[in-house]
Amino acid sequence: METDYEILNIEAVEAHCQKNGFERVSGSTIIPGYRSDDLSTVHILLLKRSPESKDDAGVLKKNSFPYTWECPGGGAKLEDKTIPKTIVREIHEETGLKLQIASDRVYCVRFDHRGYRMAKYIAIATFGEEIQCQRLSSDKFQEPRDSDGMAIQLSDEHLAYLWATEEQIQNAVLYNPQATEQSGLVMVESNRKILLDFFSWLKKHDLRMEYALPELDPQPTNRM
Repeated sequence: METDYEILNIEAVEAHCQKNGFERVSGSTIIPGYRSDDLSTVHILLLKRSPESKDDAGVLKKNSFPYTWECPGGGAKLEDKTIPKTIVREIHEETGLKLQIASDRVYCVRFDHRGYRMAKYIAIATFGEEIQCQRLSSDKFQEPRDSDGMAIQLSDEHLAYLWATEEQIQNAVLYNPQATEQSGLVMVESNRKILLDFFSWLKKHDLRMEYALPELDPQPTNRM
């Protein structure tokens, strides 16, 4: 089943949920970058989930999938109007970056979580200016950034960030909810599969990464 980005871009969040039978919906984004000394290797920005954070009312809550790595994103709010606006808002709240959606390609994952029928939409981001991942990782919560580092500002929902390569994501440890502790790059399988598909798709396009991500394929290639 295909996702029509144009409809997604104009359809109100509440109407979209009602039409598709979702009780909740969230938006996430794939943010590609590259190192200045290696323009041929694409990296993806991942954030490490905190085990707990405060909700909009300031109440501390337990987070699902603790300590796993994921793309920036979060739940839609009625004031977002549309899901793409949710994605842009969440990017800024969780990283401090101001980005825009770059492509008609939108992934969708449907699942049941805590008794709710949910859908998660994952889009691809672009930048208003060249972005280089000179600092590849931050392993401390809210670690101060270097003068030449990325302007990433984590919220309390995440502990660290990492610019991961395709190989690192390919070799990621799959999240096991029964395990008391998992180390390394731990990912939920559905998130990992989407990123690997993105890398596969990216290889089929003649993109010049020295200009970050320029205009992507203008032809709709959406998938659910």
